[in-house]
Amino acid sequence: MTKRTASLIIGFWVLAVATSAFAECAWVLWGQETAFTERWWIPAGWPFHWATTERTPTTRAEFRTLDDCQAGATKAYFRDLDTAKEMQKLPPVAGIRVVPSLWSYACVPFAQRPSIIEPGLVWR
Repeated sequence: MTKRTASLIIGFWVLAVATSAFAECAWVLWGQETAFTERWWIPAGWPFHWATTERTPTTRAEFRTLDDCQAGATKAYFRDLDTAKEMQKLPPVAGIRVVPSLWSYACVPFAQRPSIIEPGLVWR
């Protein structure tokens, strides 16, 4: 066996190992929180009464297929909706209303990292 043949065999083996590891988790569900802050000194009817802050996207779960990832995003949306409904039932504390944050989710291929996530599973 020549050096070239040996290096080809090793190269294919490394490629096979890397491919199988990638196949175990092909999609990652990322989430990004948008927090709302009430500016009490600005009248309530004005458009900039609320300030928004977008947090850095974080990983939420890993999935083998895109369909599984999208199903996981749907479950996360409904879980957040239930949490928001419960938070709206809370009474104001010191005259300030409790406002739930908004989470946006996106299914992203394993090797990529989004910098921003927009509603509707859109990411960049």
